[in-house]
Amino acid sequence: MSLRWISLNKKLIEGVKLLNLLSNTQFTLLLKRTNESNGTDIVSEDESKKLAEVLRLDSERVNLLLQSLIHIWKQSIKLQTEKAEEFVKIWTERTKSDCGDLEKQKKLDSIAWEVNLETASCYDAKELIPKTRLQLNLTDFVNDSKSECVMLQLSEEELVKLYNTLEKVQTKLDNIQNIS
Repeated sequence: MSLRWISLNKKLIEGVKLLNLLSNTQFTLLLKRTNESNGTDIVSEDESKKLAEVLRLDSERVNLLLQSLIHIWKQSIKLQTEKAEEFVKIWTERTKSDCGDLEKQKKLDSIAWEVNLETASCYDAKELIPKTRLQLNLTDFVNDSKSECVMLQLSEEELVKLYNTLEKVQTKLDNIQNIS
């Protein structure tokens, strides 16, 4: 099934990026506020200024964020309740399969590394084997206070494989950024 007929304009994409930067609490509060509003003005001018301060955004970006939220809300509000609930259920399942369980995800805080040379054996001291050690300091995606340290010891071949994989990831990220 082709979804080419669906087109998102750049402003909406930018607005969705802003929405994704909000904490879940902030997003929920704004969503409830849009539900309570009459559809024209979600927040007063004073509330908009406070929102800009809290979110550290200029007034134009706050306006874009609110307009995007209203647009998304209006698009989804046309569904019957049962269909909307099913939509949210399936969307949630899909998001978990695409993104994994956020409770279990980690984010990278820092990397430390070192390269050591090991001799192959006591009989042949001239043969040196480079070994790389990477220390990844990770914290929980949801709870920043939980952290752990992962040590990787890689041979030259394994390090090249890791590097090539990271290059592929970077290329895909660059391509995605060029699209949006």
